[in-house]
Amino acid sequence: MKNLIHDFTKLAEQFISQQEFRSKDMTELVTLYSALQERNLWSVMEKKESILTKKFNEELLKDSNLFPEEFYYLYSNIFQSKLACREINYPGSMMADEIGQYLDEALTAIILKMIQTHNFAYSFLSVNPHDTLTPHPMNLLLKSIPDEMFERIIENLRTRSESKYSTLMIYYLMYKAYTNLSDSFHYYRFKDFFYANYMKMPKQLIKYFDDNMLVIISTISEESFRTEQQFYESYKFKQTNNLLLEKSGVMNCGIFFVWTRSIFIEKDLTALEEFVKTYKKFLIDDDKEDYIMLSQSLVYYLKSEFKKAIELLMKVNFRFVGLKFNVKKYMFMLYYELNDYESFVYGMDSYKHFLDYNSQQNKIPERHVQSAKIFCKYIDKLFKIRESGDLLEMDLFEKELIEYKVNYGSWFTWKVEELKQNLLNQLHFENIKIQ
Repeated sequence: MKNLIHDFTKLAEQFISQQEFRSKDMTELVTLYSALQERNLWSVMEKKESILTKKFNEELLKDSNLFPEEFYYLYSNIFQSKLACREINYPGSMMADEIGQYLDEALTAIILKMIQTHNFAYSFLSVNPHDTLTPHPMNLLLKSIPDEMFERIIENLRTRSESKYSTLMIYYLMYKAYTNLSDSFHYYRFKDFFYANYMKMPKQLIKYFDDNMLVIISTISEESFRTEQQFYESYKFKQTNNLLLEKSGVMNCGIFFVWTRSIFIEKDLTALEEFVKTYKKFLIDDDKEDYIMLSQSLVYYLKSEFKKAIELLMKVNFRFVGLKFNVKKYMFMLYYELNDYESFVYGMDSYKHFLDYNSQQNKIPERHVQSAKIFCKYIDKLFKIRESGDLLEMDLFEKELIEYKVNYGSWFTWKVEELKQNLLNQLHFENIKIQ
């Protein structure tokens, strides 16, 4: 029985491998061309030329199931096999323009693969500011090429292929954004180019760049950068282009929470209700019911039904520490709305013990612990500013939000603006009474 299971597993693996191989016509064609070259079957290769031209050209890249770095790598391999085989049969027949085209395909493949590999690794390391790729040879190699040289190469290829230009430029701009997280200029340059050119891209590539944009948004350290606003813009883009679900038609709960939070921060009640109602059925994780309750709690929050929001939030019981860590922040926001300072102080004290303990157990990164403590400090300040009604303190408070990049800074700004408006309304009412 054990051997039968082993054989069946191997058979299933072979089937999956073959299905994947055959789903990518170009991969199959590369293998065929390589075999024809080894056997010096130029006549057969010639007959395949029309198939190669018809199926695999840059105009069809938009509809291909291959990523550009795969496409150009495979195409350059086919080109190499074709040129080598023809040279064996017809020595000296290669023309300079053919060699130039082969070099264009190969150069595009090399640059794309280098940048894609670097960005793939950097997307993981960028979430931890204490880690760096700087000493790695891949990083050193890319940094050794001056920006001016990179862009000259890309512009040079543009004279022969607009497709290569737009593909290389978007990969290059994403690389620059990843390696300059303290300067949002590079992010905006990447974003602007992407939004101007995404209609020319395959759907899986649109999703690839937009997903990477989320990682970059979440890790930009520039003080004035409005993280929540950029998340919301990304959400609207995905919604407009039907990109919110994964390829398999499901949604990861973590992403569901990102969009819920972004819509909440923008105070868009209609959008939040519609989002939760539409996408909760696509969630697949074990904690999905807790995510749905958390999201519905935020709906109640925007409706100013704060007691209902707290009651629902108290039922949320995530298994993972990192998720419990975020729920407390919403609880503190609700305590502020209910002007329940006593509950806030009690909750903040236990929350700080929770943070310190889990930090010691390496369950929460230290930078997240410090960020959470700063968040608590500014909730406390917000209570006191409301009590004092001091306009100068409110202005100073808003400046500090930017300076210290306080978590949920947009929410704090929203609350301070409410306090200012209430103060102005009160002064206006008093002036009317005097008159």
